[in-house]
Amino acid sequence: AISFASGLRGYVGGEGHWTKSQKESMIHLHRYILTENAQDYESFNSVLRVIMGDRRGREELKKDNYDYDVVFEGFRQGLNHPDDIPHMIRIFDWFHDFGPVKDAIEIWEEGDRKIDQMIEFGEHIHATIQQGDISYEQKIAWTKELNRLDHELTALELRFSESMDSMARLVNRIVKWATIILGLFIIGIGIWLTRRFYTSAKIWAETIKESENKFRNVLTNSQDILFKMNIKTKKYEYVSPALESMLGYDVEEFLEGGVDFILSNMHPEDKERIQKVVDEYQSINDREFLPTLEYRLQDAEGNWKWVSNTRNLVRDGNGEPDAIVGTVRDISVRKEQDQQIKKSLEEKELLLQEIHHRVKNNLSIISSLLELQKDGMSEQVQQILSASQLRIKSIAKVHE
Repeated sequence: AISFASGLRGYVGGEGHWTKSQKESMIHLHRYILTENAQDYESFNSVLRVIMGDRRGREELKKDNYDYDVVFEGFRQGLNHPDDIPHMIRIFDWFHDFGPVKDAIEIWEEGDRKIDQMIEFGEHIHATIQQGDISYEQKIAWTKELNRLDHELTALELRFSESMDSMARLVNRIVKWATIILGLFIIGIGIWLTRRFYTSAKIWAETIKESENKFRNVLTNSQDILFKMNIKTKKYEYVSPALESMLGYDVEEFLEGGVDFILSNMHPEDKERIQKVVDEYQSINDREFLPTLEYRLQDAEGNWKWVSNTRNLVRDGNGEPDAIVGTVRDISVRKEQDQQIKKSLEEKELLLQEIHHRVKNNLSIISSLLELQKDGMSEQVQQILSASQLRIKSIAKVHE
């Protein structure tokens, strides 16, 4: 539609130049009749170059394989603007057999035929004047004929303008309906996209909500404490609700106290070791970082509980230590079981030592009895008893 409008503007402007050229040529020819000055006849022919340029462009366009450059130069000679000429060519090329465009081309061709009549009439006038002795009546007759041609050309120019108006109205209707259709299409697409976005957003929201519920259930029902601690401030940025069930402390109190709260409720035997770990947070590297720490904490009721702190080091964009995230698990039962196992092993070790001691004593007594038995015995019997003593000593060494 924009290209059609630009081409239509070119044809309207071209029609103005064509009409001006036609009127000026008539004036020069009228003047030539009155003055018989050859300069006026030359001006008559010179002004017609505009009309001849448009004709050359149109006739080239009617060919099946027209030369674009010839058409462009012809329309340019017709004083059409260079920016409008490509659109003028496109309209002629696409719509020369269509309604108002076809009518305008036929009017244009008829106007050129009238121009040919005017040129022939001008040549006749010029030839007659060259012969000399032109009567006043002859000049009046020529003037009337020129006026007749001028009226006919003016009528054609008006018809051409009406065709341009028809094309303009057609373009307006096309643009109007195209705008309406495009608007409806855009509205439809907008509604479709809005519904699709709403549906997708609803699904995303439900998915996120479901994920949040699952995550919240994990945090709420987990017996381990999940945490995130800022290394620079040594404050906890997050602590899961399991803190209250494990140690009995309020989460807000814990967040406010930070690492100092932990150290103040730590067993004296563990405090110095953990304090050293905390002091090295700022300069610690991954190799020195201890992923698991075990220590005792005092709960809100004053009871000591063994906990296992499993953690990971988080670094910022510059590679500097930024935070520690991890879990704290109550291992008091495991520690108690370990203690019971250790105590049981110690008792068994003591019992085993006592058994070894008693066996060695009994073997020593037997060896002594055999030594006493040697007295008064023959040499052969003594050798047998000595061999038995050696065997008893070997057995005793096993129980040392």
